[in-house]
Amino acid sequence: MVFDPKKVLISGSTVVANIKNKPYAGVITGEDKGGGFIVRLARPDQTILSLMLDTTCIVQCISDEGLAYRFECRLLTKKVPHIGLSYPSGNFEGINVRKNPRISVSYWTALLGVVNEGGKATLKPVGEGSIVDLSLGGCRFMTSNKYKVNDPAYLSFEYLEGKESLRFKVIIKLIRTAPYGLTYYSSQFDNPTPEFLKIIQTILDNPSL
Repeated sequence: MVFDPKKVLISGSTVVANIKNKPYAGVITGEDKGGGFIVRLARPDQTILSLMLDTTCIVQCISDEGLAYRFECRLLTKKVPHIGLSYPSGNFEGINVRKNPRISVSYWTALLGVVNEGGKATLKPVGEGSIVDLSLGGCRFMTSNKYKVNDPAYLSFEYLEGKESLRFKVIIKLIRTAPYGLTYYSSQFDNPTPEFLKIIQTILDNPSL
């Protein structure tokens, strides 16, 4: 796959910038006017405050496809906790770090929320969406509902006509903009049972079911 920095270094992506031999975690918040991208650092310190423009650093990130990249960037702007970094030049080979390959699927899903009724917690529909890919580790779904990273979400979908709908809990791990004003949420299964994973494996083996 040809490396395109503007498709890998997008808003919402997490990166680690190694500056002066110190790692700084951050989140990309947009494009820099100087022809690069802006990172909001989680814990900037005196080293960042004293940086000179054009300082080089090594940036590491993982793409949505699960490929890890490492490349050199230059400091373009500095408005701590935000810094602007240049896009890397050249072609880079990503290393696949995803344990479970994703399979494209298309399932309508009900989104459920915890509601207290008579002092008892129960799950009730709070929205809907579409599951667009699936793996043994989790799924990615598209919806107009709003979640934040590390939020729990409850999904329910019918994977085979006549079968009971599959209900499960996930934890939101990644958020991306989707078409039509919707949002993509990449999520991880939360404490899946062996029986649940067996059903998921069946779907992965027969995605056209």
